[in-house]
Amino acid sequence: MCVIVVKPKGVRMPSDEIIRACARANRDGFGFCTPDSYFKSTSFIAFQDKLAAVRTDEPCIMHFRLATHGSVCQANCHPFKKKDVYFAHNG
Repeated sequence: MCVIVVKPKGVRMPSDEIIRACARANRDGFGFCTPDSYFKSTSFIAFQDKLAAVRTDEPCIMHFRLATHGSVCQANCHPFKKKDVYFAHNG
């Protein structure tokens, strides 16, 4: 199953060790959203680089994908965006 991590506003980002553990368990795509940014990739390095810019004073939802259905591609990475709504799901 995929992993979804929620970082509330005012809370520090989980440690690099936790982020790496999530990625090791779910290597098929990575993404996150905040009120000001949105990023999806199949590259963990690109994900880390963009995630580093997330501030403590903003909430963040991160998704680590395990491809049980569908191909491994950026389009299948979460979170998904429909207009002003972002969503991620686990199965």
